[in-house]
Amino acid sequence: MKKTFTFLCLLLIACSGTFAQQRRPSFGGGGTQLSVEERIAKQVEELAPTLMLDDVQKKLLEITLIKHAKTRTDLVRNTDLTREKIQDSLANLRPAQLKEIENLLIPEQYELYMQIEKENREKRQSQFGNRSPNQN
Repeated sequence: MKKTFTFLCLLLIACSGTFAQQRRPSFGGGGTQLSVEERIAKQVEELAPTLMLDDVQKKLLEITLIKHAKTRTDLVRNTDLTREKIQDSLANLRPAQLKEIENLLIPEQYELYMQIEKENREKRQSQFGNRSPNQN
């Protein structure tokens, strides 16, 4: 009886370790990550009805967001730049992106876009605390 109990305990511990090694799905749901283009296209499609975007505005907003996302990715992956230079460049990139978006939208749309962005930023901060989502 004692040997059986010991065997079952060891088996339970071994199984626990196996399950602990399994990967969890990504935040996007089904475990697959979307490309930058797919993620931004989805984001623009979700924004379109709220902002009442026409087809031209949707396409231009998508192009602008993709361009800036790729620029951010290139900056972060550039090993020739110092951390401070990357941070400075990223800090300058956001206002430039917002200026382009402001030029694409009418004032009412831009105001609503900024309100949505603020709400999304607050959600991310409450979800991740003071760390960014990409930190481990």
